[in-house]
Amino acid sequence: MKKLHKINLVLVIFTAVLYLTYYFGMLFSIVLGFAQVIISLCILSEYKTLPKNIKIWFSVYLTGTVSILTLIFTNTITLHKDIGLLIYFIIPSILALLHLYITYLISKEETIKII
Repeated sequence: MKKLHKINLVLVIFTAVLYLTYYFGMLFSIVLGFAQVIISLCILSEYKTLPKNIKIWFSVYLTGTVSILTLIFTNTITLHKDIGLLIYFIIPSILALLHLYITYLISKEETIKII
């Protein structure tokens, strides 16, 4: 799991640096989101072996991610309003940091061997 955490960390840092140019940060956040969904599928495959505190954090992450993706793909929120900015950029960024924290916790657990 340490490899997945390092990949996640590099992608989060790279996205944060690209947000200095705002446009490229927005574009690369799609790549970050896709990578984190793939990592989440790896974590989900070993869900039974996770400690209780990581299961709780991961459930919060999955609930938030599914909710945001549902709002985005159903086009119920327009980007031009304040709530659109919150839904499309701010909450996904917070979820990305939460995912980074989850992979950090998993990487510190020696009994979990995902990748």
